[in-house]
Amino acid sequence: MTTHADVLAGLEAEFPRGANGGGPSGVFLAARLREPALEMDDPRVHIFIPDTHLVPQADARRFPWATAGELQVDALARLAATLIHLRAGDSTLRVWQLGDFIDLWRTGDIGGDPQEDADDTVADRRELIDAFMTTGMDILAGNHDQELLQYAWPHGRRTLSTVALNRTAGVGRGDTILAHGHQFDPIETLSRDIKEHFARGFTELLPPIATGMLEATNPHWKPQPRNQPPPPKPGDPLKFLHFGLTEADPVPLASDAVNVIQHTVVHDPGRAFANSLGGGTKPSADGPGQTFFSDAGFWAQKVSTDGRDVRLMVIGHTHRARIVRGKRPDGTPFVLMDCGACTGSGFLSDEMDDPIHHLQIGVKVADDLRIYQLGYELRT
Repeated sequence: MTTHADVLAGLEAEFPRGANGGGPSGVFLAARLREPALEMDDPRVHIFIPDTHLVPQADARRFPWATAGELQVDALARLAATLIHLRAGDSTLRVWQLGDFIDLWRTGDIGGDPQEDADDTVADRRELIDAFMTTGMDILAGNHDQELLQYAWPHGRRTLSTVALNRTAGVGRGDTILAHGHQFDPIETLSRDIKEHFARGFTELLPPIATGMLEATNPHWKPQPRNQPPPPKPGDPLKFLHFGLTEADPVPLASDAVNVIQHTVVHDPGRAFANSLGGGTKPSADGPGQTFFSDAGFWAQKVSTDGRDVRLMVIGHTHRARIVRGKRPDGTPFVLMDCGACTGSGFLSDEMDDPIHHLQIGVKVADDLRIYQLGYELRT
């Protein structure tokens, strides 16, 4: 059966460090947590591919910061080839796409027919989509492609909503839920018309800003003064991807916890404001780095009935690769694994001098969770 080591070896073979082919090179560990308290012993490999926001090439040129560019499309094709090879040797390996696979908000004209927009993207990105379908990949619906729940894929698959990965019979006790993540986002209560206009106008006209919408909508986030100098950073932009990661050790696996955020409860008198789940009150609000943990934990406890015990939630949506560890409201250990994105660019930590293109994936084997950055390509 395939192991974490097999997956890493396959990725490193496809993305060797120092490659001169012009594409992203190297594999870097963005976060890792091995947590026995999850009580997950399922030995199967689960690969999680976060937001790709695929659109036809003409639309990708209109929205270069918000959709997968050609560099990312090429890297995704290389990833698909690796996964096809791995799955040929182990049919139990599962590949999951966590939503926003394609971007219906930024395809064609605003307010277009979702079926036609999806067809246009599938036709334009046929080779990549066919490759991913060969991996047996299952696709979840995100906020940008929610209509895919009714879409008839030409590959005989239907888009999924929320997925429960039940533990192997008689093995362990922790369950996993896969979701895009927009289910926990207060801004998703707005109508699609409003969000689509915002997504097009804002990202088409302006480059990315340092403060994301997720931070701005958090009740405890306070903007820093504009005249405040940035923190000092290392002079070598390739030296750090995140705290503790160096060029000499791009995949540090000696520690069970690498770049894991410990959730800190912040009691919030207005907690019901952001609670979109209904039937109860949200126990706390989260800081920007912990966004959605409380809502995810609250929901995980709520669905932990009839023998199910949800201790892990895997999402995309935020485009921020991170693993957050804490507890559900009832005190049960709980982890939020946010697998990042394969579109756009950003800083994986404030120690980076320059943004790199997002190319992140999540890998789960039993209670060992990892998020990898595939390649280190500076945004120019």
